[in-house]
Amino acid sequence: VYDENGEFVQNVVPAEKTGSTVLTGTLPDTLKPYYLHIFAVDKAQNVSEETVVMIGRNSVVSEISTDKAVYDVGETVYITTDSHAVLFDLTADAELNIYDENGHLTLSVNNAEARMLTSADSFALDGTWIIPDIYSGTYTAQLTWLQNGKEISRAECSFKIAENGEIKNHICTDKSEYSSEENINLLNTVSNLSTNADASDLTLKISVSDSGNTEKTQFIQTIPVLYLNSQNKYNRLISANDLPEGSYTATADILDKDNAVVSTDTADFTVLGSEAVIKGSLTFVQGSADEVEAVFTVTNAGRNPIKNAVIKVNIVNVRTSETVAVITKTADFEGGQTIRFEEIADTSEQTNDDYIGTLFVEVSGINVSLDDDGYFIDRTSSEPPKISEPSEVSEPSEISEPSEVSEPSEISESSEISEPSEVSEPSEISEPSEISKPVIEHSQISQISQVSKTENSVNEVPTGDNSAQNILFLIFVMLSAAAVFVITEVKENAKKNN
Repeated sequence: VYDENGEFVQNVVPAEKTGSTVLTGTLPDTLKPYYLHIFAVDKAQNVSEETVVMIGRNSVVSEISTDKAVYDVGETVYITTDSHAVLFDLTADAELNIYDENGHLTLSVNNAEARMLTSADSFALDGTWIIPDIYSGTYTAQLTWLQNGKEISRAECSFKIAENGEIKNHICTDKSEYSSEENINLLNTVSNLSTNADASDLTLKISVSDSGNTEKTQFIQTIPVLYLNSQNKYNRLISANDLPEGSYTATADILDKDNAVVSTDTADFTVLGSEAVIKGSLTFVQGSADEVEAVFTVTNAGRNPIKNAVIKVNIVNVRTSETVAVITKTADFEGGQTIRFEEIADTSEQTNDDYIGTLFVEVSGINVSLDDDGYFIDRTSSEPPKISEPSEVSEPSEISEPSEVSEPSEISESSEISEPSEVSEPSEISEPSEISKPVIEHSQISQISQVSKTENSVNEVPTGDNSAQNILFLIFVMLSAAAVFVITEVKENAKKNN
């Protein structure tokens, strides 16, 4: 036994000759460490090196585990524990908690207060946790024993909650075909479909390759963080003339922090040659009855000149699909230049029908359709004959004047019998406007018959000035006969009176 300063031995407990001894005593505080020093002393008082053994500190031994190492959201974590005291019985408080990978308390699962622990018996403090949809990553289940608020024992185990969903990306172009003068716009959307985990340290890599799988250009975009259930949009421009004529594939890859591909997508597009940047318009203007004028313009919308361009207008009968005329021009175009053409087409041999013309341009053996327009030929729609105008064709009021033909007062020389106006009123019988009505009706029929002749070529009805004269002659004869009849009747009445 040492003195109070632990420097000098105050008491020695001798051992038996066999070297064994038994010590008994009471430790005032089981949580403090106590040490047993063992050494040997011979009769000459020589002291051997001592052996120090710690005794007296009480402790708790605990074990903890989960039923699985990896969980999906919505699953249940089952936690089991087992604890017992070492050396001495003790009373302590227990807490069973879950912490995230940053050490933050996620859930208090279970607890026990003032629990007596012995070295002979074990104590189980278990718990469960149903994982919400928003949780992912590494978590720790921890069992802690406390006395007077101070930790005296701890046991823990880790488990992982898997990330649900996935990283997706989609790439496309704003057009499927581009001229060599147009910029190519690449559009990309990167989506984190997970509901429980942000994605970090991602890289978007876009490469453009030709039909021979040769890479022509590449773009790199870092994505420090992509929040759960969200998306980022990116776009890249490839300048005009950077890619020659041909077919191309744009490939978008998403790489994680280990450069592993987690998502990929592709988009195809085509760069067309100079013929695709030629624009044009075609309009037909009706000329005389046997002519139509084709007015067409051609524009080189590109910046490069075009040599020996062949411009054609093909005119086709819509009903028969027969080509009836072809207009051909040859021209050279500077970049941005527009040339206007005007050409008269003879339509005298074309029948009544619909016709359509198409404007083509041929450059380097490639034929491109630019525009079309149509016209209609109808030779039946001529002006109606002048005979159908009644005011000019017939004036019967000047031809038949019966009041001048029959003068009964001069024949009978009698005041009593000379009242022919009361006996006969030829002016009322022969109203010129009413008698000339058949002329107007015949004129309308003639016009209809003339159309029928043109379309069917079957029935012919005489028309024109000869028919009108025959009708006028018949009217004149009829009026003359009426006048003679009136004069004869007046004479007979005069004789009777005499």
